[in-house]
Amino acid sequence: MKDYKELTKKEVKKPLLKALILILIFIISTATVIAVDVALKRFPDILKITHVYVRGVKVLSKDELFDGISINASLLKVNRDEIYNKLSRKKWVETVRITKIFPHTLVIDIEEKKPCIISEIKNKYYLLDKNGDTIDVYRPSLHIDTSKLIFIKQMFKNTNSKIYKSIYEQCNYMESRLGSINYVKLLSDHYMVVNMKCGIDVAFDPSHCNKRYVDNLKKIWSNLMKKRNDIYLVDARCEKVMVVKWRRHGKEGG
Repeated sequence: MKDYKELTKKEVKKPLLKALILILIFIISTATVIAVDVALKRFPDILKITHVYVRGVKVLSKDELFDGISINASLLKVNRDEIYNKLSRKKWVETVRITKIFPHTLVIDIEEKKPCIISEIKNKYYLLDKNGDTIDVYRPSLHIDTSKLIFIKQMFKNTNSKIYKSIYEQCNYMESRLGSINYVKLLSDHYMVVNMKCGIDVAFDPSHCNKRYVDNLKKIWSNLMKKRNDIYLVDARCEKVMVVKWRRHGKEGG
């Protein structure tokens, strides 16, 4: 067993030294905070933000982006969390990163949401992302190239984001296997008609992405293309049965 005197001489000194160092750090930190606070009160323009750089904004204007947001504080006192929270709630904003560059600059990096679908409902147009979530109402001032979006003519009002997501995945797969698409006519949650640029209309169930159905259609696609002027509709909603509706004489064949 250790001698009591040896314990007090050698081991008690270490925690005492650590405590003194911590106290000293606390005093220096507190003094620094007080000094900075006094300096900011006496010299309010010290480290004041004079330059704000915004990167990544293509759709939203800076007026729309900073509506309700004021950035005029010192770089030391600017509330990044408050700015971040307000920007994150904007319709088009996906991610935000805020960087301070001393002595007077604030850099804000924005990643905007990417529209993938434009849906028409009763003469109103809505922009949606690939997950089927609504971003905004479309308006010409947004300067978006809608030709790259999947256009959905929706014939009924109520649906959900899962349907839109499924349609987006389905149409992307169809374009990779069969060719370009003009538009999609959504008639119900279980019935949509895809108008291909080749002139053939194909009926699918939009409630889930039917990649196997597209693969089955691909097997006879070249033959259908030869007769596309005579085809009214190809119903591909079933995996094993495909129905071709002909324009001539109202005949239908499988």
